Amino acid sequence: MADETLELSYAGPALESHSIDARELGPALIAISDLFVTAHIELGREGPLPAVRVVATSEGSFIVHLLVSTPSNVLGAYLEPVADWLNTSGPMATVTGLGIVTPVIGGLAWMVARVRKGIEKRVTPVAPGEIEIEWPDGTKLRVLGEAAQIVESMDMRRAIKKVGAPLRRRGEIDRMTIRTTDENQPEVAMESADLRALDALPTDDTLLTDTEREVVLRLKKVAFDHERKWQVTDGSSTFWAAMMDLNFALKVADSQESFSANDQLRVSLRERQFTTDSGGIRAEHSIVHVIEHLKSPEQSHLPFDDS
Repeated sequence: MADETLELSYAGPALESHSIDARELGPALIAISDLFVTAHIELGREGPLPAVRVVATSEGSFIVHLLVSTPSNVLGAYLEPVADWLNTSGPMATVTGLGIVTPVIGGLAWMVARVRKGIEKRVTPVAPGEIEIEWPDGTKLRVLGEAAQIVESMDMRRAIKKVGAPLRRRGEIDRMTIRTTDENQPEVAMESADLRALDALPTDDTLLTDTEREVVLRLKKVAFDHERKWQVTDGSSTFWAAMMDLNFALKVADSQESFSANDQLRVSLRERQFTTDSGGIRAEHSIVHVIEHLKSPEQSHLPFDDS
């Protein structure tokens, strides 16, 4: 399997001398490894977790290998320094995985654009496996469909915040860029101000359970906003679930799928429980895949929410 290559770089006055405090860079490099492991899990990829090797962009520089040492979901890594840091302005990260770099970069670029521009106007399919996101100001971004799972993932938001942690050094490091060698792919450029919106999200919640099961849900309300939260009931309780099956969501948006009252969906439902920093418990529900749309014989109108 061929390696995928991307460049991670930081810019600012602190790097004019080609140096950075190891206490700042070290956690960020580990966070890059964790970010791709998190993406591997979020995208439901099979096989070994991706391994990230970080090497400097010039000879004789500080080289670090970041390897995930366990095939389970536990994020384990170790550092192996093999040379002195001499002369580099940014590290080059090589990720060994199952074509995971492109959807990750697309999802992160989408995430940053959402922070800056707000709710997107529309998401439309443009080619097999590809979508185009458009904002009210006319800005467009073309990414793989899998990027939708990245942009909606709170775990990925936590991970990119850790990678961007050096940006908190105001006046010293003011820009972070992640790009691939493919000029057709978007680059992720974050500045200190971009962390502000991400900071508004809860980050201290601890995952308690993470399960996935097949279940039939009755639809109560379908939403077309950027969060795609649908109100459903499983017969015992009513809750909001994020529609993560992008292909199905696009069919709905394109009127290829229509709903009547009491329609049901047979789905793979992911349920996660978290304990909050205040000691409470909260739950997240997401529809990973729509297996079957079960039409109701009744044809009354189902409420839609396009806010």
